[in-house]
Formats: sequence, C-alpha cells, structure tokens
Amino acid sequence: MLKGIIQKILNKYKELFPQYPRKSFGRIGIHCKIGEDSALVPQNIFMDDYSIIQDRNNFISYEGKLFLGKFSVISSGCIIIPANHVPIVGVPFYLATMTHLGDDSHDIVIAEDVWVGAGCILLPKCRIGRGAIIGAGSVVTREIPPYAVAVGNPARVVGCKFTREKVIEHEKKIYCEEERMSFEEIDSLFLNELNNLPVIKNAELDSIQQQDLRQSWHNLEIEK
Repeated sequence: MLKGIIQKILNKYKELFPQYPRKSFGRIGIHCKIGEDSALVPQNIFMDDYSIIQDRNNFISYEGKLFLGKFSVISSGCIIIPANHVPIVGVPFYLATMTHLGDDSHDIVIAEDVWVGAGCILLPKCRIGRGAIIGAGSVVTREIPPYAVAVGNPARVVGCKFTREKVIEHEKKIYCEEERMSFEEIDSLFLNELNNLPVIKNAELDSIQQQDLRQSWHNLEIEK
C-alpha cells in the first residue's frame, strides 16, 4: 500500500513539474500529455486539445514548427525533422549545423485523430490528414490523405481506416457539427484518394466497454 501511495505522489509531482513546462510550448491545449525522455523544442510545438506526445521522441527543429491536432497521438521513439540542410559551396556541414545557413524549413502538420506509430520518422513537408494511421517505423515524406493507412519507407497508402459509412458515423460521434467533414468532402476522398483500397480490421465495443467509454468522456468533460 505504501509503495502505491509513493508512486501516486511521484506521478503527481511529474504532472506538476514536467520536463517541459506548459508555458514553454507554442501552444498546448487541455488534457494534453507529454511522455518522458523526449528531446523537444517546445516553443515550436503547437498541440491542440486531447493530444499526446509519448516518451522518447526527438523533435529536431530550429525554425520549423509541429502542429498536432485534437485527439492525435505520436507514439514512442519517433523522430520529427521539419528542415533539411542544403549544401552550400564553401560551407562545411559543421558550420551549417551550427549556424543553420541554408536550412530549408517547413512546418509539419498532423491533423485530428491521427495515430503515428512507434519509431516513425516525419520529414519536411509531410502533412498527415485527419484520422490517418501511420504504421510503426514508417518514413513520411509527403501528404497522407484523411483516414488513410500508410506504411513503409517512404510511407505509401495501403488501405483505409473505415468505410465511407463508418467515416460519417465516426465524424458524428467525436466532432461537433461545424468541425465535421462534409458529405461532399468524404465522397471526394473515397473517389479520388481511397478508391478500391482495403479497409483494415475494426473493433466493436460490447455494452460494458461502451459504458466505460461514456464514463471516460464524462470524466474528461468535468475535468476541464
């Protein structure tokens, strides 16, 4: 029992005195979580509500920013690099690294409800659309459409998260009306980006799990 009490105190201490104070971030919303042992540049990180950066992540940034949308999670051990060193005659990489001369910086944008798997590398210009899943160990170099499943090096789209009908249902359940994708946007997505791609396995919640989910949402609401 004593061990459990001590652990609770330590956990509370970590919440009150995190590695990176909340005020050091470009923006950090409500119910955001930051894991331990990460190397971040917090002033260049903008986290929306209910977003998570797990442990052992490395955000290598001088000017480029990271925007993490609501409900999104960056899993453990990812490397996020929003800039390239561009070769310059007469400038060795030692000085380019120290001075950032010739850096080609671009913001990295992760939209809402995205899962970035463990050990991924996100490179300049990558944009990850709402609801997408990036498989563990993938290297993202370009735009990934909403609700796509992308894997590999470089990451390519191999499937979709939900059917069209389930995307509509999912949007209704987790977003208010003004935040939802329109029917026209969803139709265009499945016609042009996700056409004929397989849908990954989906789980179904039993009645007890549904009750637990409702309680979890309730707890978040009262903690605002």
